[in-house]
Amino acid sequence: MTSKEYNKQLDSLLAKKVINSKDTSIIIYLPYLIESPMEFKLSVIPFYNGCHLYMIRLAGWTSEPNALVYEIDKLMIEKYGKGVENGYNQGIVDNGRVIDGIYGAEYMLAQMKPGEAIIGVRRKENDVTSGKRRWNVNGVEIVLTYQNDRIEIEYQSLNYLKQEKNKKVAERKTRDSLNKIKINSSIQSF
Repeated sequence: MTSKEYNKQLDSLLAKKVINSKDTSIIIYLPYLIESPMEFKLSVIPFYNGCHLYMIRLAGWTSEPNALVYEIDKLMIEKYGKGVENGYNQGIVDNGRVIDGIYGAEYMLAQMKPGEAIIGVRRKENDVTSGKRRWNVNGVEIVLTYQNDRIEIEYQSLNYLKQEKNKKVAERKTRDSLNKIKINSSIQSF
């Protein structure tokens, strides 16, 4: 789906009054108190690669004290099961400091100070402060990330992810074969 097709679909839903405005956020209710669940608003953010939609992210945060964002993990487990992966990696720096890697390796490396080196990685299980879980459901990869007052849920096509992985493998093979040709031609020139 291109950006133009996405906006056309959005306009169509507005015209049919399926949605009320171009504010495409959704509201979920997390258990807070038995009689009154907490309303949590997630913005719907589309991501495009060139002109094609490749991911939709639902993201939101709250300033509510004691927000129970970890409850989203329980709700997602009820809907999709335990998932194919849960938890995330933390880096241990040479001075003993622990670096959070909940948003990936680049996020972990960005937290390093000059002169620091990661000497180890340990697995962190989901708990009430932070967590990450991944599901593969009906050809879609769903990744849930929550931390303190923030929730992100990403939806991506498994086909798209496979194609991107195959492109990287092909690029690496091409680069390796070109390097091999250069090395062989250098050896032969001696």
